[in-house]
Amino acid sequence: MRKLLRLVRQSWRAAWKIYAAAVLLTALTVAAYLIYQSNMDQLGARFSQQVKEADLLADLYVELPLGQLLAEPVQPTGSWKARPTPQLAAAGRSLPVNTPYGQLTLLAIQPDAAYAGPLPEPGTVLINQVFATNLGLPSSGKLLLSSAELESEVTLVIDGSFQASAHSGHLLALVDGLPLSLATSAYNIFLYELADDLTLKAARTTLAHFYPAAFVFDGQFAQLLAQQTLEDSYQGFAGLELLFFTFLTLGLLTAFLLAFLDSKRELSVLKSLGLAPRELGTLFVLNSLVSAGSGLLLGTGLAFLSSSIMQMRGVLLSIKPQYLLPASGRVGLAYCLAVAIPANLAWRATVNQLLYDQTIPLISRRVTALRKRYVTLEDKLAQGWQLLQLPVIDGVLEGFIFKKVGDQVKKGEVLAFAPSWWGLAYTEYVATIDGEVGMWQESSGFLGIKPLENRNTPPQ
Repeated sequence: MRKLLRLVRQSWRAAWKIYAAAVLLTALTVAAYLIYQSNMDQLGARFSQQVKEADLLADLYVELPLGQLLAEPVQPTGSWKARPTPQLAAAGRSLPVNTPYGQLTLLAIQPDAAYAGPLPEPGTVLINQVFATNLGLPSSGKLLLSSAELESEVTLVIDGSFQASAHSGHLLALVDGLPLSLATSAYNIFLYELADDLTLKAARTTLAHFYPAAFVFDGQFAQLLAQQTLEDSYQGFAGLELLFFTFLTLGLLTAFLLAFLDSKRELSVLKSLGLAPRELGTLFVLNSLVSAGSGLLLGTGLAFLSSSIMQMRGVLLSIKPQYLLPASGRVGLAYCLAVAIPANLAWRATVNQLLYDQTIPLISRRVTALRKRYVTLEDKLAQGWQLLQLPVIDGVLEGFIFKKVGDQVKKGEVLAFAPSWWGLAYTEYVATIDGEVGMWQESSGFLGIKPLENRNTPPQ
């Protein structure tokens, strides 16, 4: 380990400008990420705080889809009976009604024992105070109601007002006394109170299970909706985070490739002295760890410094520490992707390739048989020949062949070599039998190895 640490120090001294650029790029990316995420989080919190909690008739509302009615609320069954569940406060019908003041929404309720909200007397109606103020509705007198769901026109006495949000409708009355054309026990809204030892989130989840197609909301729903609206508005900027770390990965890849090219001769000496591939990989990992750690520390410092400067200028921006962990993970992934290629090049390269700046292949494959069948070669295949086809273009072999007709061949021996992708990949043609070269056709690229027992066959 001491030897590797000494090599890391030497590589940093030799290419300090390149590694300093990598550290600076990492620091700027981390600082931008922390500032961006903290700002978005802060904006969402401010926006949601501006939205007041809705004032409802009960803790939780269950609203069935349009046109759907239930004769009674859903009762817990099975294991749900032993669990804490929200307590039913009232069942209700939401009816659009025509009035002298225009079309309004009437909420007709059938209260239960747990209901503690405003309760009109039979034959009376309460008016939502918010709408009474905004629309100029009266708070006393009589109100004529008509609707397609009412058997006849109904005149109710206005008995005052009630305080509630828009979700509770414009008018509040009792189901009893309303001449509904449908059964009075058919409801599309159910009001629930929060039970003991049951959080609001858990209660919403429970009711969503009881009423899978219904819309379940509570007083905090408006705030959650405001937060979601802000997140949806900034959804177009979600790709900005990916863009940050894509540029970081490309920049780091460029820096590490330059550092590899700059240290080719040193790596060739280390390989000739017996540096193992595992030690060589560890060397690259240590270099990347030093760069990543330095960049993270510097970037975090830059983010907090920028926040302090903004606060001095009147811009309230606080860096959220919870984003440090995701930033570290993304930086680590970027460094893993960036260091993989130069580390692979260093591992694959021979001493001569490093010393004389030869092309270092990244991908290699072995070919031991024909890719498709040829009728003219079936006889030789039946005699146990191994047949290969090398790449030939216009009668010119695209590669090198190491054997000629009559040469002896051993199983596992490389017979030919063909580079591709400007030398970044190559193909080896390997013998699978012991024998000798019995055929080589340069015009077509066919190479044939006949087994030992067929040596007396004349070569072609």
